[in-house]
Amino acid sequence: MDQIHKDKLHFVLDTLKEHMDDPNWLSQALVTLSTYLIHTSAEIAQNQFQENAAALSFMDSVGEKKVSVAEAEKRAVAQTFNSYKQSLLEREGIVETINSIKKRLDFLSYEYKNTP
Repeated sequence: MDQIHKDKLHFVLDTLKEHMDDPNWLSQALVTLSTYLIHTSAEIAQNQFQENAAALSFMDSVGEKKVSVAEAEKRAVAQTFNSYKQSLLEREGIVETINSIKKRLDFLSYEYKNTP
């Protein structure tokens, strides 16, 4: 995800507390977060591919000295700055936020239906 999308995502997350009682804003936030979830899923696949490619290149480029799979994976994680795991955590945070907004919308809907 590029920096512009990350800034927009952080804006949504930062202003979420202020709009917890606004169902229209929460619905729009769900759409926005779902879009970012799609982008993050694509980024995860790309980061995983880069990490695996780096691990394979470490295993192949050593020459006579054999490198274990675990060592190659550690070097690949360091080379890619652990971007795969960071993307997974980012996706998990977005999913948790989406689920909490859905629960809040359910509560607001229940409250609206049961208010005389």
